[in-house]
Amino acid sequence: MPALSRHYGLHTMVERRLAANSSEPLTVTVMRLRPSLAEALTTCGLNVAEIEPGRDEPGPQNCILFGNELVIVWKNAHDFVQSIVDKSLFAEAAELTEGYEKVVFVVEGKDLYDVRNVHEKAIQGALSALVVQYQAAVLRTASQAETVGIIATIARHQLLGVPEVSMHPKRKAVDLADLQRRVVEMLPCVGRVGARNMLRAFESIDRICNASEEELAAVPGIGARGAAQIRQVLSGAYESVDTETEIEEAVSRNLSLLFGGDVELVARQRAVAVPTGRGIIDLAVADRSRKVLYIVELKKDPPTKKDVAQVRGYIDSLRRNAAGDDAHVLSEFAAGGFEIRGVIASPFEPKHAVAAGEIEVRVLPREKLAEAVTAHYHRERTLREVNKILSPEPLRAALDERKAASETVVWTNGCFDILHKGHVTYLEHARSLGDCLVVGVNSDASTRAIKGPDRPIFPEDHRARLVAALRCVDYVTIFDETDTTRLLELLEPTVYAKGGDYTIDTINQDERRVVEAYGGRIAILPKIEGESTTAVIQRIKER
Repeated sequence: MPALSRHYGLHTMVERRLAANSSEPLTVTVMRLRPSLAEALTTCGLNVAEIEPGRDEPGPQNCILFGNELVIVWKNAHDFVQSIVDKSLFAEAAELTEGYEKVVFVVEGKDLYDVRNVHEKAIQGALSALVVQYQAAVLRTASQAETVGIIATIARHQLLGVPEVSMHPKRKAVDLADLQRRVVEMLPCVGRVGARNMLRAFESIDRICNASEEELAAVPGIGARGAAQIRQVLSGAYESVDTETEIEEAVSRNLSLLFGGDVELVARQRAVAVPTGRGIIDLAVADRSRKVLYIVELKKDPPTKKDVAQVRGYIDSLRRNAAGDDAHVLSEFAAGGFEIRGVIASPFEPKHAVAAGEIEVRVLPREKLAEAVTAHYHRERTLREVNKILSPEPLRAALDERKAASETVVWTNGCFDILHKGHVTYLEHARSLGDCLVVGVNSDASTRAIKGPDRPIFPEDHRARLVAALRCVDYVTIFDETDTTRLLELLEPTVYAKGGDYTIDTINQDERRVVEAYGGRIAILPKIEGESTTAVIQRIKER
């Protein structure tokens, strides 16, 4: 592993995986960064974590680090020109490019050429050498405010991903018809004239989508071949692998994509100590019959030698039994005599030979991988729509997994006889209190006991299915009691949410004692005026 990587690399942050679904500020790691710049980054909404190297350790100053993938080096104009004069710029660039995949120099100052008596061609030659010889990017900024803005934007893109940009030039549509033409133009064998012809023939995009191949072929300029291609685009299932997270999800559920024989997934997204902090192991897979533990790094792009260095760093840590408390399970494999090997997997062959010794590269079958990703999304939709409804014991097991992952589980309950806006608003508010919302739906018997012999209007399975269809709801269970004491004892939710009709003193006190006994919290949500099932029923009767 390059010396610089030992100091600054392999510092992949847990925040990369969490940031996209979190409102918490992003965290960037810095080294020897000027205090005024660090403070400015904080005011820009970033958390700044400082790495302190040894006092006598060499290395660049004013760095913002993103694992071994990217480093940003800030210099003001005076420092940049001085580093050209004393030749330190190129030594620094060589060291950085050895340890990082991407290097960015941000040079702040309005005019490089007035800083010192250095010929402009020398400065231009240095800038060119950074780009051509060292493959570094050089960005110029005029002020600290502009510097902070560009660093914050790079940080967000590096940690959250760059928003997808269309490769097609865009202009603002002048009206609806113009926008419709542009949508249809994107279909194969169409173009501008074909788009007008198709819209004249079918009158709307909706009708184009539902047209048969024969109907499409009858449009001037389309023909049988064009019609077949258009139908394939419009009706074909979307099967693609777009992110490394999708690859991870597919492989973790289908280890046969990567391994033959009887293997076991023992860890996923496991933090592991490295010399400068923490890295993240994508998957750890055990072959117990052969006593081999595979450390798996999944890549969307062709693997590189730096990926090999990253995995080797993880393996070295586990062998030293220095993975720390949060990765002790993997350290136990190392201590138990398991051989530790690395696997770097991608849908693409590496461009150059990168495998070495205990670390191998495996190519994932792209067609099967895409099928597995599609199956995952189909399964997720099914779970969201149907399998949210669980009986108490399976629900308890599901919630135990959530709580083991430090998620906040919110519980609330009700009859939900005729689902209305008030219900949805209340449930959305309850969901905002945590990571997972569980809704108890009163059975027909308990609804009659609470509301009277004329209720419920809809049977329990109907009501549970409607509640489960709401995006804010994670799980639903049906219960027969008129209170939820038993379920609260069984499930132990982190938060028990009640409507604004109640106060802490008017809620069921047995439920209150249960929640307080296991250390939960009771939240009274704001009252929603004018919304109730009784009022809905009354309005229906009056009509």
